[in-house]
Amino acid sequence: METEQNKQRLFRGFRPDKTGPEAIIINGEEIRGEWEYWNELGELQVKHIKSCNIGMPPFKPALASMIKFIPETIGQRATTDKKGKGVFEGSIIKFRFMPNNALRNGFVGYCEEDAYFYVDNGDEFALFNEICDIELIGDKWEMQD
Repeated sequence: METEQNKQRLFRGFRPDKTGPEAIIINGEEIRGEWEYWNELGELQVKHIKSCNIGMPPFKPALASMIKFIPETIGQRATTDKKGKGVFEGSIIKFRFMPNNALRNGFVGYCEEDAYFYVDNGDEFALFNEICDIELIGDKWEMQD
């Protein structure tokens, strides 16, 4: 069951930073940096600060539009998986078409023209209302073994 927080439209993008804690691969090149997340108002979801009360006006989150992201990494959250992890455009998931079907892997995409999320494994295509048992297993920008 999704909570109100999970229903909120959430976006992400990769912010390059040579000393960043994460690495992605684009066109065969490793890029260090960090994933940043923001809501539909452009307010960054601050990972390291739960509250800010230092005798100043209330903390206002920075706007995502002020940060330089790698454009092809920007996407919105499609859903959460069975463990509560965010599944975004570009995520790689395990899923079933029906509760008793075999598990499959696929990439999550978004159709801008008709405004729907889908999963594609190269042989099959499904909408999110046709699949179940979703589990996040990776991201298309991660280094592949």
